[in-house]
Amino acid sequence: NMHYFLTIVTAVTFLSHVFATVDVDSLRSAIKNASDTVPGAYIVELDEPVDGLGRRSGENPHSALYTSLDKREAKWSLRRQYDVPGIFVGAAINAASETDLVALAEISHVVSISPVSKRPRPKPVGSRRFKNKNVHAFDSFAPHVMTGVDKLHAEGIFGKGIRVAIIDSGVDYLHPALGEGFGPGFKVSHGTDFVGDEYDGSNDPVPDDDPMDCNGHGTHGERNSWTYTAASSGADY
Repeated sequence: NMHYFLTIVTAVTFLSHVFATVDVDSLRSAIKNASDTVPGAYIVELDEPVDGLGRRSGENPHSALYTSLDKREAKWSLRRQYDVPGIFVGAAINAASETDLVALAEISHVVSISPVSKRPRPKPVGSRRFKNKNVHAFDSFAPHVMTGVDKLHAEGIFGKGIRVAIIDSGVDYLHPALGEGFGPGFKVSHGTDFVGDEYDGSNDPVPDDDPMDCNGHGTHGERNSWTYTAASSGADY
């Protein structure tokens, strides 16, 4: 009868959620075959938690994840939490052992688990230092023309009053073209180091308040933003 049919449907829905866990064997294989992963670090994608009948419970997916890990006595730590519905809801998790990874994979509203991969910082192909702090491209410079910067400059707009934020490897604020100093009143007025100079992706970040470049790529990018490819030579950073 209809009641029996609905009972079966409910039971199937419940079991699909209970057993819709991550394939740990495939995850192990992916980690084993990759040489650039961070040991014990994973990106976890989450669905909405369900109750015992397979219905949406309304519980916060992050809270449900952390509670479930603790109930399983897993040894874990949170690296970062992501909560952008429609794009990605999940967390970056450290699992202390394979047993803890299995516990993570068994949680019913975990959609996927991906190992965190290391990506090397780009290496400069060359460098040169300008001694003249006023060196900049003419408005006939192709990127200026293509982006309309030459028209803004013709109107006297050079970015004064605008603050430009750049996330990169840092900035050599002692460079003559970048103001030769750091802090209020200098061209580079604000900045921070989110991970520290010794960070390579596998060790713990050690943030500090000094954004000095330790790679060269960031200085190149900021130099371009200021004097070559943007209308911001009057802005601060």
